[in-house]
Amino acid sequence: MKKITIAHIGSNEWFNYKEEIIFGLYHALRSCGHQVQIKHNQLDEQSINFIIGGDWLSQDIKFQQFIDNKLKYYIFEVENFDGTTINNRQGFNLKNYCQMIDASLGVITPYLYNIDTLNKINIIDKNKIQYLKWGYFDEVIDPNIVRTQARNIHGTFFGLLKGDRLTKAQMLQAKLQSQVRFLGREQPHAFKAAALSSSNYALSLAYGDSEKFVNPFRLYYLFANGVNVISDNTIDADGYLQLAIKAPISDFVDQMLNHVPDERVLIERARMNNLKQNIKTLTI
Repeated sequence: MKKITIAHIGSNEWFNYKEEIIFGLYHALRSCGHQVQIKHNQLDEQSINFIIGGDWLSQDIKFQQFIDNKLKYYIFEVENFDGTTINNRQGFNLKNYCQMIDASLGVITPYLYNIDTLNKINIIDKNKIQYLKWGYFDEVIDPNIVRTQARNIHGTFFGLLKGDRLTKAQMLQAKLQSQVRFLGREQPHAFKAAALSSSNYALSLAYGDSEKFVNPFRLYYLFANGVNVISDNTIDADGYLQLAIKAPISDFVDQMLNHVPDERVLIERARMNNLKQNIKTLTI
């Protein structure tokens, strides 16, 4: 048994967006017998830190102080690292990011794309790069999502309407009016449970050519709660869309008007990819 701190680095808003990641790791690591705590914008000198948001930490003005403290930490990388920047961010300090990676105990990521990138640029021993396939965990079930009530919404999207997503949202809204819903920063974070209770489907929208993988945290939150997902994403080397209904955006309206597939079957299939089993493959 080890003492582990899940350390989220970033704004309060991003903590909300990453709650499925933070608590998924928390419950999965605890299931292995580890003593686990969660901190927000704090690290722990007495434990092994699992850092979520290392991209922000590496850009912080106190970064050198962090390096000098010589803490024990893994980077849990959930963002798109292409070898030069994170998420196509301009002005990204690659030198700091590479130094942070090099000083770590290792990098853990749920994306094969990031594994390939890290292997190519050779900034860390390949044996210190580990893949964690994301999946189902019991605690992700949201008691506020009620799938037994009458529904009046065909589909709901929650997340950032970036890139091509905004155009797609406008097209769907024009066709379905109030029967399709898009939740962003302007809505309360917890409102998504109420919105999903009233929706037949959730929507997964690709945002553009720079997309290298899909968001498995959002997907497994939906699958575990019996919400079928319609997706137009085409890049999915990790297989996270296996349980989704894949269709081009032009077919979304017809698909949303179809009979909803059995949601109990969806939940049972989601359970077969279990995060608490997958995390046992890690060497910590």
